[in-house]
Amino acid sequence: MFKISSEAVLKKYIKGYLISHAHLDHVAGLIINSPADSSKTIYAITSCMEMMQKHYFNGETWANFGDKGNGYLIKKYHYQILNPEEETPITNTTMTVKAFPLSHVNPFESTAFLIKNTDAYALYLGDTGSDTTEKSDKLHLLWTAIAPLIKNKQLKGIFIEVSFPNEQEDAQLYGHLTPNYLLKELHSLSELTGKNALKGFKIIITHMKPPAENFLKIKAQLKRQNDLGLEFIFPEQGKRFEL
Repeated sequence: MFKISSEAVLKKYIKGYLISHAHLDHVAGLIINSPADSSKTIYAITSCMEMMQKHYFNGETWANFGDKGNGYLIKKYHYQILNPEEETPITNTTMTVKAFPLSHVNPFESTAFLIKNTDAYALYLGDTGSDTTEKSDKLHLLWTAIAPLIKNKQLKGIFIEVSFPNEQEDAQLYGHLTPNYLLKELHSLSELTGKNALKGFKIIITHMKPPAENFLKIKAQLKRQNDLGLEFIFPEQGKRFEL
């Protein structure tokens, strides 16, 4: 089997970074690998980009590998602000991206990215709570925007987090989803698309938090509660899947 080195992936195949929010578990790899990386663009909404510049690439916590901010500017990374719901080309690719704000412990913002390549789309959501627990309408607005793409079979799949099993109390969700809340949100989506439109639709589950027993619980609960006929995919590192 042909193998690609990690260095080649980092320097050649990764064309840019879409940062949903600046919590350390989402940016630590980017920061630590920055000295060995090639020049490329970081894409984020304004609030996320400001956190990246203020707390990480600031010349103190870490060298400033960006082209703006404090300290000596190494200028390896170009900072590209994403304006919500505005289509932005992804440099050195044929893709574009639209950003949609999410609520991750309201009023803290995370981001969903709708990525387009020709006439096909994929949707990735950063960390998000449900509209119910966050007392927000951000997921409803996102579902409204993407429902036509599902009905037209242009959206190939949704990457979305389920951090905890159903046993986790609402007060300890900290802006995350459980199987119960994911299915509640997907039922809201089905009201916009029609239930049959989601049959066989791919939902890629991300961000399952340890311990390992939680992974098994989440998988079992999603399978048991799947009354929409969805295809749940649980990615494994190093294993390829297609949408």
